[in-house]
Amino acid sequence: SGLDNNARHYCFYLNNCSGGIINDATIDSVVATTANGRFYGAYANGTCGAVLFDGLTATNSSGASTSAVLYYSGTGSGDVMVSRRIRTNAITSAGTCYGATANGRAIDLQDFIFANSDGIGVYSSTPVSFAGGTNQIANGVIYNMGGDGLYSNNTFAGSTLTVRNVISRDNAGDGFQSAGALAPDSDNNCAYNNGTNYNGWANGLSDITADPDHADAANGDFTLNTGSPCIDKGATIAGRSDDFNGDP
Repeated sequence: SGLDNNARHYCFYLNNCSGGIINDATIDSVVATTANGRFYGAYANGTCGAVLFDGLTATNSSGASTSAVLYYSGTGSGDVMVSRRIRTNAITSAGTCYGATANGRAIDLQDFIFANSDGIGVYSSTPVSFAGGTNQIANGVIYNMGGDGLYSNNTFAGSTLTVRNVISRDNAGDGFQSAGALAPDSDNNCAYNNGTNYNGWANGLSDITADPDHADAANGDFTLNTGSPCIDKGATIAGRSDDFNGDP
């Protein structure tokens, strides 16, 4: 962990990267304890459109102020880094806490599990600016978060968020919340047993509210049982031919 003069701990800090791949990283037990201490697993600043973050597990980490496992920021044009196979568990903060957040940027997040943590699972916000790029969240589970599962606050032209194949369940806040003028392009998602399942969210024809019937969510097994109402209800995602475990 690096520590800068703002008491921010960065496990990975990427700034205007022209390309590269980070595979199968593990972050465990990083604790920022100073008054304004922040924990960031991977922080992408500026244009990082040719970077692929494929495989990240972050557990048992915390900050004393705003913290996030994935944080997309900066003002560069083009796509932000693509993040796949991201898994978090037990991430906490005395301030705002996110599994993944994009502020004024696109987010390209695919194949993820955010579980048992403070705050919001995924936060996408473009209220005053948007640098552009692929803006999608696909193929994931958000479980037992202290706040909302997925929060969209997209207002700036061109910043519509596409959301497909996301299960948001047992979160203290809203499963899916939209607060911006641009409603997400949402379909093939499932909300269950959240504070409110869909709040201000324009549901697609295949968005459902039902128990997804995971094998053992409490112990981290989000495999769908054979009777799950989510089986065969997903949408095809371009470029994805296997699941979180690498199975077809």
